[in-house]
Order: sequence, then structure tokens, then C-alpha cells
Amino acid sequence: MTKEHLGLCLALAIPFFVVVTRVDMTPEPVTKHTTETIAKLLKHPDVRKLPFPVRRAEDAVVCAKNVKDGRIAPVFHVSSVTGAGLGLLQRFLNLLPVRRDWRGLVREPLEV
Repeated sequence: MTKEHLGLCLALAIPFFVVVTRVDMTPEPVTKHTTETIAKLLKHPDVRKLPFPVRRAEDAVVCAKNVKDGRIAPVFHVSSVTGAGLGLLQRFLNLLPVRRDWRGLVREPLEV
């Protein structure tokens, strides 16, 4: 995620989450530094989000229920090679609430 992506999410009031990838390839000090940098960025006065590291299935459930409030920003550490953390990310995505009921809009006219 770049600062520009974060800025767009904040400007549009879109809930977001952070995924740190390639954790299998990076040395531990680099991963730790990246995590600290993300936490510092999320805690910045202009952002004011609480970084919530997702390490267990229960964390994913809590984040999915609370991410719409806009106070927390879940942080996932994943590896596409080993699959580490992908189950937590998948669980989180499956539990996210629907932001809009599209089924009800099917009956409305297409043109406004």
C-alpha cells in the first residue's frame, strides 16, 4: 500500500486493511521495520487508525465486525509461497459485511 492509496481511502471514507506480503522471503528485522513503519503511518494524526495485527482466527472475526466503524485497520502478514496467513485473510474477507444491498437496486431504472 502506498501513501496515495491510503489518502484515497481516507478521502472517500472507505474502510481498508493492510496486507504485508512476502513474509517468507524477508529477514525478520526487515519485516519488523515494515510493521513499525505501517503502525507509525496509521497512527499519524491525519489518519488516526489503530493498527490491529491479525494473528488468529478470532482476530479476523473481530476485525471483520469492527472495520466498518473506521477506527481500526487490520494488518495481515501473508506468504503466497508457503500460504502462511492466507487463511486468516480469506476468513476476514468472507466475514466482511455488505456495504450496499445490490439486490434491491436491480428493480430500479438504469437511467437517473
